[in-house]
Amino acid sequence: MSSRPQKWEDVPVGPGGFREVRISMLKTKHQRFLDELKKAAKTYNDPYVLAAMLAKYSGHIEETDPESSMKLLAIVEGIVDER
Repeated sequence: MSSRPQKWEDVPVGPGGFREVRISMLKTKHQRFLDELKKAAKTYNDPYVLAAMLAKYSGHIEETDPESSMKLLAIVEGIVDER
């Protein structure tokens, strides 16, 4: 049984540019999340709501994009520490 790549950079480029498709899918997922975050920012006046959304999304992308996940957690920490 082969192991799954842990990072997008490790996904082999196969016929049809499989790696590029996966990267494109991740970018689309990130953009959808940013759209949701912007909508929530306009609706709620509570940084903790946004921090909770960031933390949840960080957990969703932790395996596929650990670097972005860590950046999001740092932002969450900054929001929580600021209060």
